[in-house]
Amino acid sequence: MIERIAIPAWGTAPTSTEVWRDCLETTFGPTTIELEDRTVTWFECPSRRVRGYALIENSFVSAINFELYDEAPAESLALLEAAAGRLGWELHVDDDEEEDEDEAD
Repeated sequence: MIERIAIPAWGTAPTSTEVWRDCLETTFGPTTIELEDRTVTWFECPSRRVRGYALIENSFVSAINFELYDEAPAESLALLEAAAGRLGWELHVDDDEEEDEDEAD
C-alpha cells in the first residue's frame, strides 16, 4: 500500500466533496462517497483500488489521506498526482512513512 496526503496549494479555493468526486471519477472511473460524519468522508475508486479519507472543515475538504492498493501503484500514483494538480492540490508523503523509509536505509 502507498499513502499520500493531499492538501490544497497556497491560494487554492475551497474544494467540495462533489468536486473531488467528479475529478476522481474522471481519473479513475466510478467513485463513491461515504459520509462517516460531519467531519469525515471516504472516497472509494474500486477500479484502481484507491480510497481517500477526507477531513471536512466548514463543508469543504481540508485534507485527504489517500491509500493506493493497486497492483500498478506507480501508474495510480501518477494519475492521482495529476488529478490533485488539476484541483490545485499537492500530494505529500506522510512524515511517518518517510521516517520508516529512512530507517530501512
